[in-house]
Amino acid sequence: MKGLENVIMDTHWYLDMEEWRPEHTNIHFVNRILFTWMNKIREVQEYCPLMIGEWSLPHNMEKGLNEFQVKMSYRMLASAMLFSFETAFAYFYWNYRVECRDKDGWDFRECVRKGWLPSDFS
Repeated sequence: MKGLENVIMDTHWYLDMEEWRPEHTNIHFVNRILFTWMNKIREVQEYCPLMIGEWSLPHNMEKGLNEFQVKMSYRMLASAMLFSFETAFAYFYWNYRVECRDKDGWDFRECVRKGWLPSDFS
């Protein structure tokens, strides 16, 4: 590493912090995660370790998906995020348990229960 000593960069990446647009398809998000985000992780880590200090699964989902497609949407994005974040120094899910239920995907335990996230991270 050619960069900074005693420094870790903390970043928070979410997919739902922007207005929905027609191009916000699952493929769009997976492409962003696997290419844009992963390249940013590698680029930053040339200078200092990068920690994804917050992430979660809510996203501006495509309109008109059935129940199975919704589940697959969450699972696909979760898999892409975990794959990309494995290249970071560390990553932390935003919230282990949350009572606020305004959006699916905030509560880690619910995501595991619904099968969107794996139950074993070893």
